[in-house]
Amino acid sequence: MTVVIALQIALCDDEKTAVQTLKEKLLAYCEQQNLHPQIDCFYSGEDFLKSTADYQIVFMDIHLTGISGIETVRKYCTHHGCSVVFMTVSRDYAVEAFHMNATHYLLKPVTEEKLAEAMQRCF
Repeated sequence: MTVVIALQIALCDDEKTAVQTLKEKLLAYCEQQNLHPQIDCFYSGEDFLKSTADYQIVFMDIHLTGISGIETVRKYCTHHGCSVVFMTVSRDYAVEAFHMNATHYLLKPVTEEKLAEAMQRCF
């Protein structure tokens, strides 16, 4: 008997190519793990916060146009329990992410190996 695990995943990054690349890597990872994700993509913290979905995993860029990824997660996590993976080009926010109980912190560009590590931590 095959067990099917469905996941609600959100990707939030103001760089559309980064979102598309991450989505492709996530889909490949999920296929290998027999996971069936519903992946919603957002290009700003404001748009993400308008969503009514209840995500299990959120991949959030820290540097967004408008509200920052850190502030977006602060607002979202007061109402939802989920695994948060911050993504950025800088190590400068790692301590703050740690204090926010982030599940993982990824440096861009995100590799398949680091993505797999982040997903394992989310489970």
